[in-house]
Amino acid sequence: MSTHTVTESELVKFSEDLRNAANNLKIACMSLRSCYVTNASSVQEFVALRRKITNHATVYSRVILPSANVVVQNIQDFVETYTALSYDDFKECIEDLANGAHRNQDMASYTKLLHQEILANFKNEENNVNIVLKKLEKDTEWYKARAKQLRELSNVKTSWAIGLSLIPGVNFIASPILWYSGKEDLVEAIASEEESKLAVAATFIIRDVLQTSLLNFAQALADISGFFNILQNELSILARNSDDGVTKLHYYKCRNKVPAIVAACHFYMKSIPDCQTDLMTIPNDIDKNYVQQWLLEKKARIGNINLSFLEMGRNLFNSNAQFVRLLENV
Repeated sequence: MSTHTVTESELVKFSEDLRNAANNLKIACMSLRSCYVTNASSVQEFVALRRKITNHATVYSRVILPSANVVVQNIQDFVETYTALSYDDFKECIEDLANGAHRNQDMASYTKLLHQEILANFKNEENNVNIVLKKLEKDTEWYKARAKQLRELSNVKTSWAIGLSLIPGVNFIASPILWYSGKEDLVEAIASEEESKLAVAATFIIRDVLQTSLLNFAQALADISGFFNILQNELSILARNSDDGVTKLHYYKCRNKVPAIVAACHFYMKSIPDCQTDLMTIPNDIDKNYVQQWLLEKKARIGNINLSFLEMGRNLFNSNAQFVRLLENV
């Protein structure tokens, strides 16, 4: 077992990971919304692509986003024990906290695997993406040139998501993420009647923005899982350690960082209503068994356990009756 202990910088990064997860979640949901801004019925290739995307988007909306929300809520509940418990009470609960850290590690890993699997599904649509872009070559060249111009004005950290600024409705929501202050009024969204341009923009967003945001979110979850692995190891060692000074150092080190971590959790939770609104644009016209079948067919391996996402979710989230019911009834 590793003897590495959680450092001050890792606690700070943990808060940053939660905030990064929130921002990438917002971008992912806005990306999915972008697919449904235009009917684009005159561009049959885009309609066909979007039909495929709808299946994956529904899995994300009904299962993957809710699982991520549970993970973050559990993180908040866990870290708040450091402020809820006195030091003497904390010492009595160290073993339970080690078990809790391990559960949080596994739940974050599970949700990371969900994101990686759905990302692979979106990547598998690359051929359909290319068909749309080839069909609309003139609009594709226009988009590339316009996106290049806009990236030079945008916040460098999120310039990869600049396509969102061209989608009517989405552009206003995305402004705080995409632009430095004062730049947001320089961009006009594509007019709603310009179907082919909107189809191209949405297609690029599927290929570039959505996939990048999901990849970033999965990485944030991997980092969060790694943090809990270190924390669980440290707590397990403390449970067997009679050195009161070491235990007290851990307790106050973590306790002092709780407000920042809780604030990061709140930052994430505040983004959920907007994300849910974005995902409400996804039409409900998929095979009614698609999501359940996806959960049954796709596999998750955590440690030595290899189960379907459905079975693994039941096991890991068994203390959250609402989420288990969701898994059973999607």
